[in-house]
Amino acid sequence: TVHVDAPNDGIDVLMSYTMRLDETPNAGFCPYGSSNEDLCDDKVDFVNNTPPQTVVVDGVTYTLDILGFVPGESGTCEYDPNIVDYFITGELMRNDACVFARFIQPGPAIAIQKSPDLQQITIGDYAEFEITVSNPGNVGLRNVVVVDPLTPDCDREIGEMKSGADYSYVCTAYDIETDFDNEATATGQFDGQNYFASDTARVDVLAPDTATVHAMKYHDQNGNGAYDDGEPGLFGWTFCVKDENDATIGFCQVTGLDGKATLAPNQAGDFKLCEEAQNGWTNTDPGGSTACKPFSVTQAPLYAEYYPSLYDIYGVELVEKSDDELAWTYAAYQFMESQPLDAWTLALPSCIDESQIDAERTTAGWSIVEDSGEGGTGLRGIRWQTPDGVPPEGSTFTLALSRPYPTGAGMAGITMGGAAPVSGAEPIAGPTCADPILIGNQTEAPAVGLLEVRKEVQPVNDDGFFNLAIDAVILAADVKHGGTTGKHEVTAGIHTVGEGAGTLTELDNYDRSLRCTETTQGTTWTPDVTGEVFVGEGQDVVCTFTNIRRSAITVIKQVVGTASADWAFSGGLGAFTLPAAGGQREFILLPPGTYPIAETQIDNWALGALTCLDPDFGTQVNLATSTATVDLDPGETVICTFANVANAGSITIIKQVNGTPDTPWAFDTSLGEFTVEATGGSKAFANIAAGAYTVIERGKQDWHVAAIDCTDPDGGTTVDPIAGKAFIDLDAGESITCTFVNEPGRPAITLDKSVSTPVVYPNTVVTYTFAVENTGEVPLRNVRIDDDRCVVASVVDGDFNAGDT
Repeated sequence: TVHVDAPNDGIDVLMSYTMRLDETPNAGFCPYGSSNEDLCDDKVDFVNNTPPQTVVVDGVTYTLDILGFVPGESGTCEYDPNIVDYFITGELMRNDACVFARFIQPGPAIAIQKSPDLQQITIGDYAEFEITVSNPGNVGLRNVVVVDPLTPDCDREIGEMKSGADYSYVCTAYDIETDFDNEATATGQFDGQNYFASDTARVDVLAPDTATVHAMKYHDQNGNGAYDDGEPGLFGWTFCVKDENDATIGFCQVTGLDGKATLAPNQAGDFKLCEEAQNGWTNTDPGGSTACKPFSVTQAPLYAEYYPSLYDIYGVELVEKSDDELAWTYAAYQFMESQPLDAWTLALPSCIDESQIDAERTTAGWSIVEDSGEGGTGLRGIRWQTPDGVPPEGSTFTLALSRPYPTGAGMAGITMGGAAPVSGAEPIAGPTCADPILIGNQTEAPAVGLLEVRKEVQPVNDDGFFNLAIDAVILAADVKHGGTTGKHEVTAGIHTVGEGAGTLTELDNYDRSLRCTETTQGTTWTPDVTGEVFVGEGQDVVCTFTNIRRSAITVIKQVVGTASADWAFSGGLGAFTLPAAGGQREFILLPPGTYPIAETQIDNWALGALTCLDPDFGTQVNLATSTATVDLDPGETVICTFANVANAGSITIIKQVNGTPDTPWAFDTSLGEFTVEATGGSKAFANIAAGAYTVIERGKQDWHVAAIDCTDPDGGTTVDPIAGKAFIDLDAGESITCTFVNEPGRPAITLDKSVSTPVVYPNTVVTYTFAVENTGEVPLRNVRIDDDRCVVASVVDGDFNAGDT
């Protein structure tokens, strides 16, 4: 009980708390320690550090918040800033503590998070959610519960929660057939008042919708409550489908740049389409305060199954509908042991005829039929003949249309039986005839936004000039990189941005692109070729024209000798040739990028040199593959010269292995790196220009190069077996073969040089002692020591075996 003094009559306020004792067993581990021999300590705290009661003093509401415990008796306890809100008590002994508290102004609050925000699942699958409820307020809450009407498994009774506490759990929604937004609401009480928080998670079923409706939000510019030609669609408005109880059915959708949206209640019935109001706009169609229009939709399943005879089973399924709603893809199935399916028919509503079918994108073999004759399905629609039947796993058939249609209840039929046809028809989801639902609004005051056009040029020092325009009015003339129209206030709606060539500038010399960003929300998009851009009320749209200067590549052919055929090239520039005697070709107006250029090799000719003049040195050349990989930057010209010489030579590297290695052999050469199989093999380089080439074998653990033998007609090639190198001197028309012989073991040698006295005086004789040891794994030969100041006798004339000293 707290007594509050007052000038007149004081008051007593009863503050109630519930204490909690965590009684631990006295056998085994003691989580809180042991103060009394082998008995385990216990933990005492408050279920809630604030009571459900408050007191009002001078019009201000307070409650008493328990800060924590300080061990000791009354009168001896001192407040500690590091106080904790629990007390550890010893078993079978007296435990004294003081409780410290403070008056605070209550700030109750509750929060809930439901994750993940979006789950995409297959139809009939389950969705799992994690829910975290927290108390971010400064007082405790009581009777905390979570309610989730669409997922009862997520309902929870949590009870009391201290300030700062949180509670997490996992729950599941099962057998999900349609998309839905799942909302969980947390409620907690303080001082008799309820506090709420909600969070929503979306579940998207990865299957075509079975019932949809088209809607359009338009700007009713003349306010007559009806859509007139030329009135633009409104971007960024939210539409929702609601039932008779105003519950939202399916996902709400936001209109696109054309003001259109497709909503999917995915159930048959009577509904209403409602807008979410926006400031500064008045609904004129249908008008009134609800801004809703009634509509009806039909619905049929995605899959239909047919039993035309006792032992024959067939199926038709809508497996995909494209995002633009132009392509409808169905699968036809023929179950095991069934007779071949002769044909199947998809019914088409009266609003769709042959003129609206995109023949190129529609699966071949179709025809429009009025199939009401003997053995027919009785359906008017599109039919595919399947004389060989279809596999059990199904064959797909796409119906491509020239305009989008909503989804509703349709029909599909099958025909089988050959000369004595039998047919059947069943409902299935398909295109339906329904005009878009129109909802119109008029601005209460002229709605405006900001629009700016900017110029970016690559390279930034390009000498081109450009004109920038909004709604065909040039607002910035002859600008270069960084130019802008500045921000211009425009009426909300669709506007056109454009660019033109300035002084002495040709737009064809550039790659051009346009990107727009709504800066207040960070949304970025690419307008279509018309340059039409929607600017909403209060939006700040910046559109940037980027012009990248096209570049050029020149390929030059130099020839030393007389060639009998033209030189062929391939790669990123396409196939082309240069004259046998040499010449060049220029490729202009190229977009920046990477362009490989490869020359086709000709027998007895070698590519003696391949050089590329690149201002930023980004181009790479590979003489071995006769390829230049050009790194072409904006506005850059790269010149590559292929120099060929006649009477080419060849080099062959042979690997001989005396033993059994377990990994391939690797070589580095002037002609590029290569490998040879572990057991041995060879690598041949043909059509090589005369010159010096180095071949180096990479060292391998536990192996050494025992010998290198090169066959060179003029003897100009030298070798270094210890270093594993061959220095090849290739003359015109010459063929050289080098054999690398490898054996197990690695050679190694150590030398220890010692002196007879550490200090040397004039005329003193000094004796040096040399100790040589074969520390490798193979014998050594011709071991000697060279010392500039001392003549040393040969150490070993013959073999110097492993371990010898």
